[in-house]
Amino acid sequence: MSQNFAINIISMVLGILSPIFIARIGGPAILGNISLAMSFQVLIKSIFTHTVNSAHLKMYSDDKEVGLKNFLFVNVFYNIITTLLVLLFVLWNRQSGQGTFTELQINLIIIFTLQDYLLTPLYIYVTDQSPKLNILRANMIDFSSQILINIAKIVAVVLGESEIGIAWYIMAACGVSAVYPLVQLIRSRFGTFSPAIFKQYIRYSLSISTSTI
Repeated sequence: MSQNFAINIISMVLGILSPIFIARIGGPAILGNISLAMSFQVLIKSIFTHTVNSAHLKMYSDDKEVGLKNFLFVNVFYNIITTLLVLLFVLWNRQSGQGTFTELQINLIIIFTLQDYLLTPLYIYVTDQSPKLNILRANMIDFSSQILINIAKIVAVVLGESEIGIAWYIMAACGVSAVYPLVQLIRSRFGTFSPAIFKQYIRYSLSISTSTI
């Protein structure tokens, strides 16, 4: 418990210090553009990723033989939905006269959305470990990912990278963070795909997302 608490505290401190460092070294404009793109990423996570993860915890508690294949398919399904929503957003922005968002901001939003796709194996692995009471392992994997991403931000800013450069450094960190979870998932028992269970995932996740709006 104390280890998990320490990990959470360190993660919070890093989350606070990282944007301060970017603002001090890179400037407020860079921080603003990066923060805008990350806000879209957080919104997508709150609507899709976190709700699907909560649905998996519910499904696993009801049936420990549920497997990972249905959980994986739901994540892929929501990634496709996210892609369509981002494309619609880009089209809307280009059709709205001068555009509400700049081309740079749109590109950053797209890159940060792609980062979430890279982290899908990590989200699945970490979520699957929690109901199996491997909470410390799950927290350590998540913590390692946050460390890598924050280091990537700092290195990119120190090297004088632009917003796009910083985003690609973070993308690389996301890719590295996903390697270990991906290897572990490949070794896992995925079970069989069930349309009925898939629909249950969708139903649970949608009920969670609508209840939090």
